[in-house]
Amino acid sequence: MENQSKNIFLKMAEARGKLQEVEFTKSAYNSFSKYYYFDLSDILPPIMKVCAELKITPHFNMTEQIATLEIINAENAEDKMPPLTIPVKISPLKGCNDMQSIGGAQTFAQKYLYSSAFGISETDATDKQDNEEGANDPISNVQIKVIEALLKETNTDRLKFLTWAQVKEVREIVNKDLPAVMKMLDKKKEEVEGKK
Repeated sequence: MENQSKNIFLKMAEARGKLQEVEFTKSAYNSFSKYYYFDLSDILPPIMKVCAELKITPHFNMTEQIATLEIINAENAEDKMPPLTIPVKISPLKGCNDMQSIGGAQTFAQKYLYSSAFGISETDATDKQDNEEGANDPISNVQIKVIEALLKETNTDRLKFLTWAQVKEVREIVNKDLPAVMKMLDKKKEEVEGKK
């Protein structure tokens, strides 16, 4: 008897199950509302890894009016999920050109469609991190020294960094903001090392 591959519905159910076991990290921060949220780069790599394992091909497309995510069984191109769609509004972003505004809209559309398709949910803006014990406590002296060392090593403009972190001094950074701070500085370190 010929070995039949799973249909797209079974594959998607398996993909969603696998992704429930992944601990996604929220790296993006809304400084106005003071909460962390998922960036596309937080969710896409684990999704693509699971898709490769299960032989699923996602196909994203966007026009000026609508964004679409089609999920296809890579073992049978005729076997597809009904396409997911959301309306698109390309708003001008402050300090950005038209292409950057389009890119921003595309990134958000992808994030929402992939999250919906693969069952990745975010808690609301009153995220538990703000309520966790010690979340609003200042970072430790060791963490302050690590940040200071990274600022020096990456030749980061101190004033710009403090403005970005919304503090007057490094010691005012609180525990809940530390992951975003470290991610930004680590990225800057990688860029500096890449130029050497």
